[in-house]
Amino acid sequence: MQTNSTTVLTQSPSQIVFDLDALLIDTIQGVRHALGSVARLRRRQQPRILSYQDIRARSLSSIVADIAGTDDPELIAEMTAHYWRIYEQESRYRAPLLPGAYELIDALGAQGTQLHYVSSYDPEVATRLVHRHGLQHILDTVYAPPKSICACPGARATLFQNFIAGREQAAHEHLLISDSAMEIFSAMRLGVPSLALHYGGSSLAPALESANGVLGVARSPRDVTHWLRAHQASQKALLVTSQHASSRLH
Repeated sequence: MQTNSTTVLTQSPSQIVFDLDALLIDTIQGVRHALGSVARLRRRQQPRILSYQDIRARSLSSIVADIAGTDDPELIAEMTAHYWRIYEQESRYRAPLLPGAYELIDALGAQGTQLHYVSSYDPEVATRLVHRHGLQHILDTVYAPPKSICACPGARATLFQNFIAGREQAAHEHLLISDSAMEIFSAMRLGVPSLALHYGGSSLAPALESANGVLGVARSPRDVTHWLRAHQASQKALLVTSQHASSRLH
């Protein structure tokens, strides 16, 4: 994991904010499942396993067109609609947790902080995802809009701003863990430190690696776990040093 030496926490955050899909769930597996349904509907061979880079770099319609074996705009639209029906009804809930996710869940629980899932899904979907992965016991908040707004540009940034605006705690008491550049820039404007995620070649802007307010860039759940544990250890060491210095003064 790459850390940013220009940004250092002056105190441990009491609130950790994240999006479940971004931090813990292998959403690409859900995408692959729904694309496989398109192939089966068209009676074509299962598509080759698309990489993270493939899926993130190309439009959904172009991927669907290749899998369906057509350049007919109406058929592409029909197959894309089928993809979304399967994804929303089934595939998103089939997506497993990422390797290292359970270790990260334990590390989050050991922080002694409040954990907040800010989702762009509607409350029913967000809550179902939480229960699907058995995470309800570690979360203090599931914050979601009345209706899903996943397709809206900047949706997560706006949700995050609204979440922070409604909090009693000061902005700097929170830590955002996110793969969304717009959400991280929003946190920077609000004075919320952040840990950036760059899993599997995400679209996160490389400039964030040295941006003021970004503590580092994690490339896997294990990276996040290591950072959390290292930070916790350093805070304990500082406390012991401070207590030792205080006792010597007395």
